[in-house]
Amino acid sequence: MNHPGVEEALRQAIAVSPDDQEARWAYARHLEAQGNPRGRFIQLQLERPAHKAPSSEERRLLQEHQRSWFGFGFCDRFTFEVENGFVVEATLRDEVLGLDRSAGALFTMRRLNVATTKVRGLFSLLHCSELRHLQVLRGLPARMLRFEGLPFRLTALSVRGTPNLSSSVWKGLTARRLDLLELRHWPLLNGLRVPDLGLDVSPAFREEEPVEAIRQVLDAVPDAVSTVRLFRKPGEAIRLARDGKAWRLELDEVQNVAATVPWSLSLMLMLFPFVNVRRVNEQASFCVTLDELARAPAYFPTTSGPVHLSNAGQGDWSALQALSSSKVLHVRLSDAKRCLTHVVDQPHFQRLVVDDPNTRGQLILERSGRGPFWLGPEAQALTQPIQSFLEWAASTRHVRAV
Repeated sequence: MNHPGVEEALRQAIAVSPDDQEARWAYARHLEAQGNPRGRFIQLQLERPAHKAPSSEERRLLQEHQRSWFGFGFCDRFTFEVENGFVVEATLRDEVLGLDRSAGALFTMRRLNVATTKVRGLFSLLHCSELRHLQVLRGLPARMLRFEGLPFRLTALSVRGTPNLSSSVWKGLTARRLDLLELRHWPLLNGLRVPDLGLDVSPAFREEEPVEAIRQVLDAVPDAVSTVRLFRKPGEAIRLARDGKAWRLELDEVQNVAATVPWSLSLMLMLFPFVNVRRVNEQASFCVTLDELARAPAYFPTTSGPVHLSNAGQGDWSALQALSSSKVLHVRLSDAKRCLTHVVDQPHFQRLVVDDPNTRGQLILERSGRGPFWLGPEAQALTQPIQSFLEWAASTRHVRAV
């Protein structure tokens, strides 16, 4: 027998205390007793450890019933994540005008991402009581930066666009006591009380003196901010931590700078004169130019991971001496002759990898200690351009065959 009053009471218990697992178990058992497949789905999610992937049964139930559980309008407009039977994060892909807010998808949501410019109905949605547990709001259009009447208390906010920071809006922003704030444009910073501040540095790069522009921004950051992340694209950020009255660069968790934040090294070198550089993870992999090595040689001696040399051209090859702890050097075939001439007398380089982007060929030269590099039997399968380089290298006695 269906008991709508009991079901609604259980839903309300979850809405009041979304972290109460007992309320979810009770709701799941009630639904299962009614023959509702969502009961089984909630139980599967409650039983699954967070680190394990969903079972085929769990995926099937969500695929078949998500529209009836969370509403057709919600599923058409959002991509979302479900934990313990309920939506916890959603990304808006289309306008929400006319969305049925009572369908049950909003009242447990913790994180909302706005990934569309079609925002009709968003302002009204943000003021509905069903979103009272929202904690993280990303991509909020700047023109919607209003704080009056919001039912939730954010811990993290990302603003897209240039906000019109009237006194009331700025007062509301500085009073939010966020843990994290990301601003694409930052005409004002005074009064912010937020530990982690993310700033888009693209405007500074349009200045004639970008280093000076970034320095002025950092000087204007209030004392309450302990960490600043500078980014030009989502997911590509340099993290600066307050170090007394200065700033310390932190890249310790970055394993491959060339792959994860391809622009960060050049920005780091721009900041080098006035930022205390904290040494990067020893195994970090870098993509650098000779010019960058020459501009900040003091940064690199502790870097022992692979180094990819790019755009070497007619640069100063003596700058390679800055890589005194590096053992592996990647270089383009077009720069290989000049590179080999300089690294053969630097015994810390134990492996030289020559890449030919035109034929996608690759040559690996190795040695142990001083002396010439050696080449293994794979030389028989090398492309013609690399074979020509090898013939030259053998004539100089920098490489010997095995």
